[in-house]
Amino acid sequence: MNTLRFQKWLTLSAIFLLISFTSKAQTGSIKGVLLDSTLNELIYGAIVSVPENPSIGAQSDFDGIFSISNVKAGTYNLKISYVGYKEILLTDIVVTAGQTTDLGTITMIVDEEVPVIEIVGEVSTNTEEAVVQEIKESDNVVSGISAEQIQKGQDKDAAQVVQRIPGVSVVDNRFIMIRGLNDRYNSVWLNNATAPSSETDRKSFSFDMVPSGLIDRIMVYKTPSADLPGDFAGGFVKIYTVTPKEKVFNVNVGLGYRQGTTFKNFNKDKSPTDWLGFDSGQRAVPTETAGYTTTSGVSDGDLNAYGQSFKNNWKYNTIKALPDGRFNMTYINSFMPKNGARFGVLASINYTNLNTNYNIKRTDTDGSGVKTQLRDDHQYTNEVKAASMLNFSYILNDRNKLELRNFFNQQGRTQITNRNQYDASDELNRVQYALAYRSRTIYTTQLAGEHKLKNDKTMLDWTLGYGYSRKNEPDLRRASYYPDPSNPGGPNLIFPANNANDLTNGGRLYQKLNENSILATVNINQKINKKIGSFEFAELDAGSYNEYKSRTFRARAFGYTLQGASRGGTFWNDTLQYQPIDQVYDPNNVDNGRGWTILEESNPTYKYDASNRLIALYTSGKFNFGSKIKLIAGLRYENNLQYIASGLNGAPISQELPTSFLLPSLNLSYNFTEKSLLRLAYGKTLNRPEFREFAPFYFYDFDFNAVNYGSLYFGKTLKVCQIQNFDLRYEFYPSPGETVSLALFYKSFKDPIEQIALATSGGAASALAYSYTNALGAYNVGMELEIKKNLAFVNDNFKNFSLLFNASLIKSEVSIPKDQSDFWNAKRPQQGQSPYMVNAGLYYENPDHGWSASVLYNIFGPRIVIVGNSNYPDVVETPRSTIDLSVTRQLSKRVALNLGANDILNQSVTWVQDYNRDGKYERNGEDNKLLTYKKGNYFTATLRIKLQ
Repeated sequence: MNTLRFQKWLTLSAIFLLISFTSKAQTGSIKGVLLDSTLNELIYGAIVSVPENPSIGAQSDFDGIFSISNVKAGTYNLKISYVGYKEILLTDIVVTAGQTTDLGTITMIVDEEVPVIEIVGEVSTNTEEAVVQEIKESDNVVSGISAEQIQKGQDKDAAQVVQRIPGVSVVDNRFIMIRGLNDRYNSVWLNNATAPSSETDRKSFSFDMVPSGLIDRIMVYKTPSADLPGDFAGGFVKIYTVTPKEKVFNVNVGLGYRQGTTFKNFNKDKSPTDWLGFDSGQRAVPTETAGYTTTSGVSDGDLNAYGQSFKNNWKYNTIKALPDGRFNMTYINSFMPKNGARFGVLASINYTNLNTNYNIKRTDTDGSGVKTQLRDDHQYTNEVKAASMLNFSYILNDRNKLELRNFFNQQGRTQITNRNQYDASDELNRVQYALAYRSRTIYTTQLAGEHKLKNDKTMLDWTLGYGYSRKNEPDLRRASYYPDPSNPGGPNLIFPANNANDLTNGGRLYQKLNENSILATVNINQKINKKIGSFEFAELDAGSYNEYKSRTFRARAFGYTLQGASRGGTFWNDTLQYQPIDQVYDPNNVDNGRGWTILEESNPTYKYDASNRLIALYTSGKFNFGSKIKLIAGLRYENNLQYIASGLNGAPISQELPTSFLLPSLNLSYNFTEKSLLRLAYGKTLNRPEFREFAPFYFYDFDFNAVNYGSLYFGKTLKVCQIQNFDLRYEFYPSPGETVSLALFYKSFKDPIEQIALATSGGAASALAYSYTNALGAYNVGMELEIKKNLAFVNDNFKNFSLLFNASLIKSEVSIPKDQSDFWNAKRPQQGQSPYMVNAGLYYENPDHGWSASVLYNIFGPRIVIVGNSNYPDVVETPRSTIDLSVTRQLSKRVALNLGANDILNQSVTWVQDYNRDGKYERNGEDNKLLTYKKGNYFTATLRIKLQ
C-alpha cells in the first residue's frame, strides 16, 4: 500500500522546530514558583506581567509555576498580582540570551485590607492553557482539544471537532479512527459513563450527535491504565460536556449552502413529523399484519386484505432544496443560596436540518477485474438533528459536589436513491428505487458526586447512570424495473420472481432496535505520602465499574410477488407491470392470482435478543523516585458475559461468551525540567465482538448490492481480541498553552476481528457477501508528532497567529494462517488502518480589532474498508485532502458573524480495488473504482448572539 512521502512533513516540522529553537537562542526566559506565605500552598492563576510591555507575561499553573519564554535579552520589571494578595513588584530582572532566569520561590502575602471571601467554585477546564496543563499533568499519554480552540473554527459537532486531535480521523462524518485503527478499537465515554451505540452493525458512537457548543473539552487517552476501561486499543475518548459556571445566554443562527444540492432539484419522501427527527407513524407496518407470523396457508381473501393494508407511499416529491439551517440556544447560570453553596443550571437546545445530493458511481467487476456493470446513483438525503441538554450542579462546599446530567438526541434521516444500472456495454439493464427512513434516539442521565474527606487525603467520586438508545427504520422500500425482453427498446417493467418472496425487486423492510443500559461506578483516591529516602509511595487508587446492557432487535420483511399467475394468462393485467413507481404498488393492484401478492418472509434470524454484563475492579499505585521520576502501576480485572439468542434454519440458537481477564498497566514518566518530560507506558487491552457481528441476522445492502451475515450464520464463534500496547512519548511545553511532542508506539494483536468478503462471492457482483472473522494476529507500529505553537517568536507581527500541526505515520500487518490460501494480499494492513494522517491549522486572533480566522487541513492515508479474498481484491478508500476556512468578525460586544468554507478542494470520495496488484491506491489511477462521488463545497454563515 503506497504511503505519503512523509519525509516532507518531517522535514518541514524539523525546519519549524529549528527556527523556533534558533530564535530562542536570541532570547531568554523567566521562571518562578508562587507560594502562599501563610498556608504554604501553591498559587494557581496569578498574573505575572511586565508593566512596560503587557504583552510579556504568563499565568501560574496548578503547581504554582510561571514561565515566560521568548523574552528578548535585557532588564525588566515584573508585576505579580492575584485577588486577595498584596501586589509584588520585582525590579531589575536581567534576562540573558539563551538562558533562563530562575527567580526561585516567591511568597505572596495575604492583603489584610481586602475582605476575605470564600468562593465555592471550580478551576476553568475549557481553555487551551487548561487542557495543555491537564495533558502535562496526566499519568497517561493523552491528547485533547478545548472549547476555546473549538470556538476558533467552524466545527458544528463533535465529529468535526475530534478530527483536530493528533492521531484521530473521522469516517462517514460520524465514526472515528485513532492511530489508524477503526472505530471498533476505540471506546467512547460521555462524561463518566459509556456512550450508548445507536448502530446495529458496528461498535460505534456517532460523534455528530453532540453539538460543539456543548463541549467543554475532549480528551483522547492513548495508553491503558487501571482506571480506564479495558476495551480499547486505538484510544479512549472522553467527551466532557459543559458544567454550569458563569451566567451565559447565547443564541446562534446559521445557514449553509452546498454546491450541487442547495437550490437544486431534490427528491424527498416525508411524514408530518420528519422535521422533528422522527416518523409520525405514516411509515409504520400496517396493524392488519400484527396477527400473522407467516402468510403461508392464508386464504385468498385474507391475503388480499393483508396486502391491501400497505399504503401506496412510493410517490415522492421533487422540490428545490433550501439552504441548511442551524439553531442553538444555551442558557447557563449559577446561584448562591444563603448557606454559601452554589447551584448551577445548564439548558441547551440544538437543531439542524441538512440536505445532500450525491451522484455516486459504483462499478462492479468479475473475478479478473473486467467491468460487469455500472450503477449510477442519485442519492438525496435530508437529515434532521435535534439535541437538548439539561444539567444541574450543586456545590455544597469545596469538599462536596453533586451533578445531574441529562442528554437527549433525536436524529431522523430521509433518503431516496434513484439508480440506473448499466451492463458491460453501457446499455441500461435495470432501474431501481430505494426509499428509506431512519431515526435514532439517545437519552442518557447521570447522577455523579465528588467528595473530599476532611483529612484532605481521601477523594471519592461515583456515578450512577442510565442510557437508552433506539433505532427505527420503518418501511425501507425497494423496487426494480427491467427492459422488457419481449419488446426490446420498449418501456421498462417490474419483473419480480414468480411464486417467491422477492425483497430486492419489490420489497418492504421494517427494523427496530432498542438498547438499555445501567451502570454504577466508584473511584477512591488515597494520598499516602510515605517516604523512604528519595522514594515516595504517593497515592493509592481503587475503584469499580459495573454495567449491564440489553438489546432487542426485530425485523419484518415483505415482498411483492406473482402468486399463481403468469404473465399473459387469463386473469393477468397486461398493464400492471408497466405502471410507474407511484402507481404500480397501489393497493388496488393487490389481488392474489390476478395481480400482486404480498408475502412475509418468515426467517428466525430476523430477530435477536442480546445482553452484556461487565464487572470491573481495579487498583493502582503512584510512586515517586525523587522529584523527576513518577511510576503508576495498576491492575484491572474485567469479568464479562455476552449473550445472544436468535434463530437459524427454523430452530432457536443462542450463544454465551463468558470471559475474565487481568489487565496490567505501567506508566512511567521522567521530568527533565518543569517544561519537558518523557513518558514510557505499557498495558494490555481487549476488543470484544459486537452483537451484530455474531448475530445470525443477514440483510441486503442496497448501496453495495451485497448481503451481510453475522458469524453465527455460518456457525462461527468470534473470539475476544487481546492487545499488548507499548508507548514512548517526549513532551515539551515552551509556554502555557503551547506544546511539542513526539511519540512512538507498538501494538500486538491476537485474534483481531475483521469484516471480510466471503469466498462464495467469487467476484461476481450478484453474489457479493460479507461477514466477520478473527485473523490470526497483527501488529501496529507508528509515530506521532504534535506541535501547538504561537508564532510570536518569528517577530511581533505574528503574535496573533498560532500553529497547530499533528501527523501520524503508521505501519501494520496482519498474520494469515499458513493453511489459509483464500486471500488477495498475503501481506496487508489491518482493516481500517491508515498508514498516515495529517492535521494542520493556522489560527489568527485579534480581540482588540474583533477579528479571528482559521485555515484547517486534513488528510488520511489509504485504508482497507473490506478485506477481500482470492477472487475479490481488498476494498480500499483512497486518500482525500480537505481544507476548511473560517473567519469571524465581532460586530458588537454581543454579536459576531462567522463565515466558513468547508472542503474547498472538493476531492472525490473513492473506493478502489487493486486488480493489477501494483500496490497503488490512487483516486485517478488504473484501479477499479468500486465507489466514487464528490460531496461539494460547503459554505456557512452563522450569527452568534450573546444575550447576556
